[in-house]
Amino acid sequence: MRKSSRFIIAALAPTLALGLVGVGTAATAAPTAVAVAAAAERTGVWSVPTALTGPESTADIIDVRTTTEGDAVAVWYSSTTPTGPQELRVAVRPAASAEWGPAQVLATLPGGRESVSLVTSPDGSAAVAWVHALKGSSVLRTATLAQGATTWSAPVDIATASSIHSIAFTGGPSGKSVVVWRQFVGHKALLSVSERSGPDGAWSEPAVLVGEDASWPQASVAADGTVTVAWAASAMEGMTVYTATKAADATEWSAPVLVSDLHGGGAPLLSQGPDGTAALAWVSVKWEDDGGDIDVVSAVKAPGSSEWGAPHSIQSDSFSQLRAPLVGPEGDVTLVWIDYQETLGLRTADRAAATGDWSEVRTLSSGYVSEEFDAKIGADGTAQVGWVEDDETSGEGPAFHTASRVGGAWTARTRLSVQPSPYSVGAVAVGPDGNATAVWVQGGRLWSSATGLTPQPPQA
Repeated sequence: MRKSSRFIIAALAPTLALGLVGVGTAATAAPTAVAVAAAAERTGVWSVPTALTGPESTADIIDVRTTTEGDAVAVWYSSTTPTGPQELRVAVRPAASAEWGPAQVLATLPGGRESVSLVTSPDGSAAVAWVHALKGSSVLRTATLAQGATTWSAPVDIATASSIHSIAFTGGPSGKSVVVWRQFVGHKALLSVSERSGPDGAWSEPAVLVGEDASWPQASVAADGTVTVAWAASAMEGMTVYTATKAADATEWSAPVLVSDLHGGGAPLLSQGPDGTAALAWVSVKWEDDGGDIDVVSAVKAPGSSEWGAPHSIQSDSFSQLRAPLVGPEGDVTLVWIDYQETLGLRTADRAAATGDWSEVRTLSSGYVSEEFDAKIGADGTAQVGWVEDDETSGEGPAFHTASRVGGAWTARTRLSVQPSPYSVGAVAVGPDGNATAVWVQGGRLWSSATGLTPQPPQA
């Protein structure tokens, strides 16, 4: 067993259910100053941060994404009292504009914070799916903002069950959308699925996809409409990762495909790139009598292939949290995570599609990084990461930072928070042209900044 494994297992065991992972920490040489400067020039300058919400309520960001038209869409929780109901709010910032439109309330969640997912579609529309808890049951709902519209549609109910949670909502270039969720039938947690052909289509009747205990569903839709779903199956001996697919013209799902060996660990994370490359990442904990070894494992499926490639492991002496793989337009895969060396630092590694080789692990920040962070990739391959870092040496407290990668080079980090905040968490989005949007919590309010905005005319 590797050094510090006793500490690893003690620290990781209570948090495996949250999808925490262990990863390697070897570092490569930093990119040259010329490469970093060139990347920074191509990604643009961040605008002056502005408040997205007012002081009359407390806000907490859920996600922000960019449509194919370049519009930024943000979804967040809002409440006026610490223990009161949560409002689910959305707002849109038109492409290149510095001004967010008015917020719209999609739902008031009497049960507090529930599963919420935001997706954008190739036709320029956006959709939000969420779980609305009722007395003794749950309803899975969705609302859509059509391209060019200013008002979201009325909510549409997809399914009702005694308990719905862990939703995975996604769409693909064909316009097809899929939502997968976990619900209990007796003592078993089954996975159900519903599909629609396009933003204006009707959702299919819910169907049971996995008829045995399953956790942490993930879903992706390829350009030809083929749907892939991944999940974790638990047993007394450990956990395994499975996938199933459904071709665009098929009426039945494939038999489940075992992707991982038996292990302890957290949620599988699934992504699919524009060229059809699919990538999975998950935790692997191999238990021994006196502890265990922890790896983050990834597998890649080439475009048009029906089989996953051999899993690739990155060893670790510690634990961390991973985000879904970032798959570029040519099939390159990037992993971004936080791990513990002397501090909680932000790391990344890349897999080149041309060779299948993984890079050494790079360090983006060696400060004390919070486990809450976000990572997205744009259609042009620009990657953007946003994270909260606590500068313990200055004592300023948590603040939101970003860094981007263009052409293989990462920019230096940029601090966006106007001032530190005891509670700070954020989300990032990347548009079709590589420009980015960030929304973060600061002092109970949401703040926003972006690159590539049209300069505002001076005030008269």
